[in-house]
Parts: sequence; C-alpha cells; structure tokens
Amino acid sequence: MGFFGSLFGKGGEGDEEGGVNPSQVRVDVETREEIKVISNFSDREVNRLIKTFRQADSNSDGLITAQELVGLQMFKFSPFADRIMTVYDKDGSGALSITEFAEMLSVFSERASKDQKMRFVFQLYDFDGDGRIGADDLKETIDRITGKHLSSEEVFELAAKVLQESDSSGDGFLNFDDFSKVVVNSDLDIKVTAPIV
Repeated sequence: MGFFGSLFGKGGEGDEEGGVNPSQVRVDVETREEIKVISNFSDREVNRLIKTFRQADSNSDGLITAQELVGLQMFKFSPFADRIMTVYDKDGSGALSITEFAEMLSVFSERASKDQKMRFVFQLYDFDGDGRIGADDLKETIDRITGKHLSSEEVFELAAKVLQESDSSGDGFLNFDDFSKVVVNSDLDIKVTAPIV
C-alpha cells in the first residue's frame, strides 16, 4: 500500500470511519475548506492529512520544519527533501503550515495533473529560483540524483549536453516550455508519487 493508500485508506487508531476524531484535531472549518480547495482532497482525506501533519509536528507548534518533514517516511531518503520544503514554504518561514503541507501533498496525489507534477519537478530543479534551469541547476540536480557518483567533469558534460539539446532559445537555460518538451518528447514519465510510509 502506497503513502496515499495508508494516508487516505481505512482508519487506524483514533479514527472514526477512516477519519480523525474531530476532538483530537484543532483545525477550524475555514482551514479545512481551504485545504479541500487547494488539494482536491475529500473530507476523509483531509482528516487523514491533518492526523499525519499532527504526528509530524513533533513540538506541536502548528508548523513542520525541514527536520520534521524528513522524519516522515516518504521523505526520509529523498535527495530533494530540502527543495520540497523550499518550493512549498510560500511565506518563507522555514516551515510548512498545514495548508502548505496539504498543497505539497496534493502534487503527490494521483489526482494531480501531469502539468502540476511537471511544474513541481521544474521548481525542484530550479535551485536558484529564477524561473529557469541553468547549468548550475542541472549540475546540482545530477549530483543529487546520482548521489554524487559522477565526476565533476561527467556532471559538467551531462549538463552541457542537456542544455545543448533542449535549450530552444540558445540562452543557456531551460524554461518551463523547454523542460516540458523534454519530458513529453522522451520516454520520461513524471511520476511524482510518495513511497510507502
């Protein structure tokens, strides 16, 4: 059973019909509705998401830090856990609120569109946040994906080749359209899912 199967499946301890006992959760109705809108999760799924958030929020301050995020099984071994935090930490606080957490998890849902998943991965690879992927972004991405098992020269050559083959404007950067074409015109399939908890 995958993360969403366990997160949104039949309930466990403290659950009523697969949800969280409302007396155990201090999330107002307005926030629940906001979570449903930004994530397209059902009431039951929102209850399970809140339960997972509360379990991850080890100091009960209503925020999940990078350290707490990495404590979740689905992110424990991700080479991009810090980037996931950066992409979804909309207010720049260094931690995720429950709505930011819900928005983040929604991209891992089967309901998320391929475009949403591609935009998410594009943002992950755009380390400097300038809206485009350059050589330095590609080198960092390659290092993380390969676990730094390639030499600096191999990484440089691979990044240069990607840019040479995919940079439609010749400016030394991939914009989102370039990135999308690489994914669409290749055998790559953007599979943004969460592993088993």
